Amino acid sequence: MHVLFDFLLYPTVSVIINKLTKNDKPLVIIYKIILFIFPMFLIELWAEKKTNLIRWRRPW
Repeated sequence: MHVLFDFLLYPTVSVIINKLTKNDKPLVIIYKIILFIFPMFLIELWAEKKTNLIRWRRPW
C-alpha cells in the first residue's frame, strides 16, 4: 500500500496534467503527459533498484 502515492502524488499530478492540457491538441497532450510521467517513472525505477523504499509483497 502506497498511501503517499494514492492520496497525494497521483491526485495532484492528475489535476496538474488536466489543467495544463485542457485546451491542447492530441499530440501536444501526449507530449505533455510524457514529460510528466517519464520523470516519475525514472524516480520509481531508481528507488526500486537502489534503495529499499519499495518492496513487492507478491511477485508479478
